[in-house]
Amino acid sequence: MVEEGRVHGFLRGGSWRAFHWKRLIVGRKLYRIQYEDELREPPAEVDFQELVHFLLDWGAVPDSTGLEKLRSGGLWTPAGTVLLRKSDEHDETRKHVDWVLRTTMPDDSDGILSLTIKWSRDLTDVAQVRGVSSLAPGWGRLKQPKLLEAGQKVKPEQLDLASRVDELKNANKFSMDSTSFRFQTEDNLVLKVFWEKDHIESGLSSVPFETFESPTAAPWFTCCSSALLSQSHGDGVLWAYDVPTEIRTFVRKDSIPCGVMVILGWLSETEAPHWSSDKESSPRSYGISMAQRHAQRFQAQMAAERLEASMPPEQARIHRMNRQAAERQEQHNDMITSLAQKREKDERRTKDAVGSPRMSTKAVAEGCLAWLIEQGEVGRDSTLYQVAEAILYLMVVDQSMSEEGESRKIVKVLEEWQSWALVGGMKTQQLNMLEDYKLAFCFAAVLVAVVQEHVTTTGGVGRAGVDMLECLRLWRKVRLG
Repeated sequence: MVEEGRVHGFLRGGSWRAFHWKRLIVGRKLYRIQYEDELREPPAEVDFQELVHFLLDWGAVPDSTGLEKLRSGGLWTPAGTVLLRKSDEHDETRKHVDWVLRTTMPDDSDGILSLTIKWSRDLTDVAQVRGVSSLAPGWGRLKQPKLLEAGQKVKPEQLDLASRVDELKNANKFSMDSTSFRFQTEDNLVLKVFWEKDHIESGLSSVPFETFESPTAAPWFTCCSSALLSQSHGDGVLWAYDVPTEIRTFVRKDSIPCGVMVILGWLSETEAPHWSSDKESSPRSYGISMAQRHAQRFQAQMAAERLEASMPPEQARIHRMNRQAAERQEQHNDMITSLAQKREKDERRTKDAVGSPRMSTKAVAEGCLAWLIEQGEVGRDSTLYQVAEAILYLMVVDQSMSEEGESRKIVKVLEEWQSWALVGGMKTQQLNMLEDYKLAFCFAAVLVAVVQEHVTTTGGVGRAGVDMLECLRLWRKVRLG
């Protein structure tokens, strides 16, 4: 086992020599040693930010636990605390082995943080895959969704999501010849996107959402993009971004009633738990009562016609006119009663739907994804993350001024959804709005599900980036030994 701080062929404490820096080490201090193994190489004083950015650029990832300890403990952080690790440390067989940067025992008590690195040969191989298309640390990339092939389309005659994205992209002079765009966060927001062709910058950039009156468009795009990238379903990671507390609270809440999913056609009645107060036999009972009523009227009509046949012609004519007028009035009354009963039933069903048990965000998104596939918006084999990336791309390229723009509708639904989720639940007016924004809600549900998956499974990723930035601010210079 290689001793900490020792590079093959060098003394202990010279881990920085793995970088092959050409530095002249001059005498700074007199050491008095008694044994040979006490001989150490002097540490190198380096810029902490440059060191971390260099290691991140070569594939290292922040360790959320270690950075939190360093931020809170400072110089009292235990030696051996891992700050950066290899990206494949999720492999249990290699855990605690593939670290890249960690704290070590200081040589002096002068208030400077001491670190050591472990630079192996397989890390050097990264140079073979780094190039002009590579992203800098803290940057992300979204790729344009591929156009569906004929066999993937459910409705060939319909303009699907990927086709609309392509049309909107070609209508913009900045994105016309692009196939992707890269971005980073500034003050926890994506303020500018840089267009690329074949993952190489085209030199063109644009400011997304500058025509939007709503201030939540950029925050929602940033949050959803960060969540998507952190799930390894894109290029890069937005290390400097942390999901806001109000969004974390929102996405963790079950806020969509199952009855609403049924009424709007996103879920079948059999797939949802029982939620309606209408009895199962009520339609059948209503049909039986109507049949009995019609039978009684038919018998009364036949009896009246037999009676009219025995009357004088003039009396029979007057009786027939009165009978037919009464029948028309009865039919009109039946129609009014039927409409009133239907309206009452719809109101009761709507009330039951709004108050029905709430479904998980994941279940809502799966129902919406199935509906999108059924409507021909996405391909049959589309996954939640593929659709989410296409929706985020749509939000950037659709910068129309009209309120009917898809991007604006998605943002509006997200605002309304978050509003009713945080104040007690959905009301009837929100259900009426969703009837007009069915497609936009399905897109919003996919994005919310991606964020919810991110904050529940890898919530430390965003926190690690925030802690890392705070540590870089606190420690300008470190000793690398």
